[in-house]
Amino acid sequence: MPSGDSGGGARGTIIRIALQFLRRIRQRAQQGSQSGTSIRMDAPQTSSGTFNDIVKKFLDQVFSPNANNNGADQVFRSLGYGPEHAPQLAQQYTQQANQRYASHDYTLGQSDQRGQHMTIPIDLNGTGSAQGQMVRILTGWILGSNGSLNLHNPFAGLFN
Repeated sequence: MPSGDSGGGARGTIIRIALQFLRRIRQRAQQGSQSGTSIRMDAPQTSSGTFNDIVKKFLDQVFSPNANNNGADQVFRSLGYGPEHAPQLAQQYTQQANQRYASHDYTLGQSDQRGQHMTIPIDLNGTGSAQGQMVRILTGWILGSNGSLNLHNPFAGLFN
């Protein structure tokens, strides 16, 4: 082993860079929550972070009859939601993801060229005849290098 190499090599360097990146993002989140601002949900450098793209994710991944969505449509429909509620769901997801990210209520996943993957739980209350019911849904997000939080998967499963 070369001198000065503690065995980590390139892998150790990557981990060190990733940790520095996450520290900077956490500091930005703390500064934003202290000033009353929120994490940016727009994504000028990516296509999946805009509000309309989040609505489209619900239409394509949850409510599309052709989607392989692991029962997501059944969960949402049992809570009174249909495709016409996609904008309302996008708003709820955006708001809760901001809050949970700022309070560090998420689980980190892999990091890749798109950014840092994370799972953020979302509490979804029933509407209409399902009012009074609530389900906690696991959702997949990607934190981009520009600081934007982008919805990747609106239904990764139910929180146990």
